[in-house]
Amino acid sequence: MIFKKNKSGVSEVITTLLLVLLTMALLAVVYMVLRPYIENQLRKSGSCFQVADKVKLNDLSTCQNASTGDVLFFIEVGETKALTKILVVISSDTTSDSIEITNIPQQISNLEYYDGTTNVAIPGENSGILYVYHWGDFGYTGSGKGIPKEISLVPMVGQDDCAIADSINLIDPCSVVFG
Repeated sequence: MIFKKNKSGVSEVITTLLLVLLTMALLAVVYMVLRPYIENQLRKSGSCFQVADKVKLNDLSTCQNASTGDVLFFIEVGETKALTKILVVISSDTTSDSIEITNIPQQISNLEYYDGTTNVAIPGENSGILYVYHWGDFGYTGSGKGIPKEISLVPMVGQDDCAIADSINLIDPCSVVFG
C-alpha cells in the first residue's frame, strides 16, 4: 500500500491551528486590558450593594417654600455601617445644586438642620434628619434659579458613588405638605 502525501491537508491543519492560537492570544490581550476596569466595577458594586435600599427620602416631609426660598428634605438611613456620604442633588428646569453631606458634622454652605443647627452630617444608622437647604430666589420675578422640582439622593461608600437611591420628581409646596 502506497500513501500519497497530501500537502494541502497538512497546510489546512496548520492554518487552523495558527488561527486558533492567534485568537487565544488576542483574547488574552483583551482580558489584560479590561481586567482592571472589571475588577474596579466589581469592587464598587460590592460596596454599593451594602447601602442599596438603605437611603430614602421621606416624601411626606420634603417640600419647597417659595416665601423663604428654602427646600426642606428628610433623609432616612436604614441599617448600614458602610455609608460615608450622601450626595443630594436638587434641580429646577434651569439649574441644579449638589450638596455632599458626610458622616462627620461640618458646616455646608446654605444647609442646616430644621432646628437651625449648622454643623450637619448624614443621619446615623436607623434614623432620619430633616434638613433645610436655602435654595434662594425661586425666580417669580424673572431672576433666580427657578422653582426646585426634583431632589435625588446618591449614597457614597468611601470615594465610590453608587446609583441614585431615591428621588422625588415633583417637590410639593410646604403648604401642601405641612398644611
